[in-house]
Amino acid sequence: MYIVLTSKNFNVSNIYFNKPIENNIIENCKFIRIGYSNKYFDINNLYINTPFIIKNTHYCNFYKKYKLIIERKENINLIKYIENIEKNIIDKFCNLNNLKPIYKLSNQLHNDFIKLYFESKTNTIINTNNKCNIKFKLKISGIWSNNNQAGITYKFV
Repeated sequence: MYIVLTSKNFNVSNIYFNKPIENNIIENCKFIRIGYSNKYFDINNLYINTPFIIKNTHYCNFYKKYKLIIERKENINLIKYIENIEKNIIDKFCNLNNLKPIYKLSNQLHNDFIKLYFESKTNTIINTNNKCNIKFKLKISGIWSNNNQAGITYKFV
């Protein structure tokens, strides 16, 4: 079961950081799992609703990944909201640890696409050139950091 946060119930002050462990994905980095806690629940990972309007899709045969072209003009409020979440989380961590923030999610959104990862074999998207509205969840699982910089670990599911 997932608890999915919305813009109405997300508050960066409820974010906390666990102890760093070795990062299995990025060499010479640490991984810091994030949690979210308020008076109602305490969870690992953040799941945030992201109902994008998609321009078209392109399947990339790399770890079950789709590249989805987003409509910037029609998604501008959602893009700004996601960028704000990324900035708040990374800045909170970087300010505590004197590191340079890296905003990879914002960079991806500025290039008008998202990469969608599938967690199960039941998910299906058909390649299309038609515009459609699809609801995804943005999963933010933690922070990666090295001696100089840090960014969030995320994926769209």
